[in-house]
Amino acid sequence: ILRGLDYFGTSIFAFSGSLIAAFSGMDLLGCTITGTITAIGGGTLRDLMLKSSAVFWMTESEYVLIAALTSVLTFFKWNEVSNLLQITHE
Repeated sequence: ILRGLDYFGTSIFAFSGSLIAAFSGMDLLGCTITGTITAIGGGTLRDLMLKSSAVFWMTESEYVLIAALTSVLTFFKWNEVSNLLQITHE
């Protein structure tokens, strides 16, 4: 159950980063990179500060895959998602 919550959190962070990038006018590549960095950046900093032997996504690549897929889906669906969540671009 904890692993599932971890995957869910990763996708939520990727969603939020990609949504902000889409609102900023970035293309697919920009949204994917921004969403992925947003999703795995915190854990990467944690591992670097704790001086782990390797950052988590180097050994568990599914996190990068989840973040990238969520970012791509968010890019293609951001207009519907923003309408659903009643987010306005001002």
